[in-house]
Amino acid sequence: MYTSTSRLRADLLVKSEDGTTQLIIEAKKSSRADIVGVAQVIREQVTATVSSSYFLFISTQKFWLWPPLAMEPTYEGDTATLLERYVDLTKVPLITLGGREFELLIYSWLSSIIFKPATTLLEMPGQQWLVTTGLHPLIYKGYIHLEAEVG
Repeated sequence: MYTSTSRLRADLLVKSEDGTTQLIIEAKKSSRADIVGVAQVIREQVTATVSSSYFLFISTQKFWLWPPLAMEPTYEGDTATLLERYVDLTKVPLITLGGREFELLIYSWLSSIIFKPATTLLEMPGQQWLVTTGLHPLIYKGYIHLEAEVG
């Protein structure tokens, strides 16, 4: 997440079929223990610009999901479990990826799940949360944008 002349940009942004922003994603390659604090600060920046979207912060170790207007994340998960189907983590640990590589891996994950029905996601290891949190119907058959302006 960075600002350019007062405009907030997301690493990834997912819009619904009708073009409404539904999910803002920040990806950080980090093993810092205090990364959840960084996530909270970025979430506050996003909420100040767009309060009606979900926010997903993904580090190389954990990820957190905030629904619209929530002050605290409502879901926390393990990033390795989320992405293990998309890269051989025994050969390529997430922390060894460059920042752009990590973003593209997340893009690959999104591309593979965005058109899957809820019944399929509920059967996939590490993907059930997309349905149980209410995010899935909002992004289903949507559009993914890299480094998109928020707001």
